[in-house]
Amino acid sequence: MIRSLRCLTSMAMAVLALGVLGASAAQASTFQSLKESAGELTITTTPDGTLKTAHHVIDFSKNVTMTCASMSADGVLKPPAASLTLEPTYNECSFNGAAKVPVKMNGCDYVFYANGEFEIASSAGNNCGLNKISISANGCTVFIGPQKLKGITYHNINPSGVNEEITLEMALNGLASEVVGAGCAEVGAFKAGEYTTGNTILTGAEKANPNVMVGIKWE
Repeated sequence: MIRSLRCLTSMAMAVLALGVLGASAAQASTFQSLKESAGELTITTTPDGTLKTAHHVIDFSKNVTMTCASMSADGVLKPPAASLTLEPTYNECSFNGAAKVPVKMNGCDYVFYANGEFEIASSAGNNCGLNKISISANGCTVFIGPQKLKGITYHNINPSGVNEEITLEMALNGLASEVVGAGCAEVGAFKAGEYTTGNTILTGAEKANPNVMVGIKWE
């Protein structure tokens, strides 16, 4: 009798575990379109307001920091999708005592995963590992290569159908970079960088007809 009860208990626990796993898989986060017939979407970005949280601030190390007024980016989304690849451009960046410093993305793109992960990866036909992101001013250069981190948060805004958009918030820890040059406050390979702010709005439109806005959401 006891052995039978143990068997039944084990079976019940196994069924429960399978149910939890199934529910977890079913609830996997994705980027969705509110217009299924739209097909592929073009995704563009705008800063989320003009306050400090809209600025993109990256602390590569304790004494090496970059601040940008905003980030522009575009990409293509085929919903439902677990990730979104964007080609970013940073605007009005200050680095190492200089203003309007260009951020050279070279062979790298950003991949934003719906589960909150963030990846620096090679763009099509390029090798981000060999041709890394670089920022250089006043004798100091920072290189950032491929890596994957966690710390992206999403919020749905304007929940009115066609005008629905997504706010993307950056809060990354553990960013790896290499800082070189006699003009740097400190040099070396750093693995504890922080991407502390950078709120950005994602907007969708039909790829075939960019003038037609399509609502998007994260869930």
